[in-house]
Amino acid sequence: AWSSPSAISGAIGEGAPQVASNGSGYAVAWKHYDGTATSLYANVFNGTGWSGVQLLENVNTSASLPRIASNGAGYAVVWRQSDGSFQSVYASFHDGAGWSVPLDIDGQDVDTVYPEIVSNGSSYAVAWQQGGNCHARLWSGAWGSIANLGGCPSATTDNERNFKMATDGAGYAAAFRPGNPSPYGMYAAVYHGGAWQGMTGVMPDGCQAPSHNAWHLRGGSGGYGVQATCSSGLYNNNELLGSFFHSGAWGAPLVLESGAYPVGYFSDLA
Repeated sequence: AWSSPSAISGAIGEGAPQVASNGSGYAVAWKHYDGTATSLYANVFNGTGWSGVQLLENVNTSASLPRIASNGAGYAVVWRQSDGSFQSVYASFHDGAGWSVPLDIDGQDVDTVYPEIVSNGSSYAVAWQQGGNCHARLWSGAWGSIANLGGCPSATTDNERNFKMATDGAGYAAAFRPGNPSPYGMYAAVYHGGAWQGMTGVMPDGCQAPSHNAWHLRGGSGGYGVQATCSSGLYNNNELLGSFFHSGAWGAPLVLESGAYPVGYFSDLA
């Protein structure tokens, strides 16, 4: 049965809550304006009780876009925050006792957008957009070098739902949907066999997804799937397309369904 709701933040006005599980407990991260700046907080449930609200950073600049993941033991949170000059990607880990001091992990004096994090059950992968390219960094007990995944065409002017990550239980994938202006389309990079394969087109240019929720990236045993609704108009001539990564390469997009609205809307991939 469901438990009764309980307040875990201790304040009002929170936003962008994110949750992850390590298999026996949960951790929640969120942002909250404290009167000076938007700060980042977290609370960890160990299976029996909540740890209490903890401030993850104490910089007097606003934090945004928190993302959280678990490797089955601890937790990791990434977010975007100004270092005083540029919007950087920060990370903090929870080892069961407390949260680590935040670390700037993007390594460049260029603004970042849309950080994402995922775990394969032991390590973590973080990816973000920066300076017209997508970048990624792995953590496995320590941070590895930053990988340039290649160009992320066009500016994503819409929101963070244009950038997603997934794992197949061993490696990682990052997918990117350009916002306006064109060429639209969709691109993905995969960490496979110990190395990143750079961004490659997995949906045709001109594939204009009619909404942010009309595309998905999912990982499964040994591969990945990308699904997108492509439209030549807001409601007419929709095509539901799928492209799949297996045996080290992406296959050509397949037309799963076509027709007028609501074809392709409210679809998902599992």
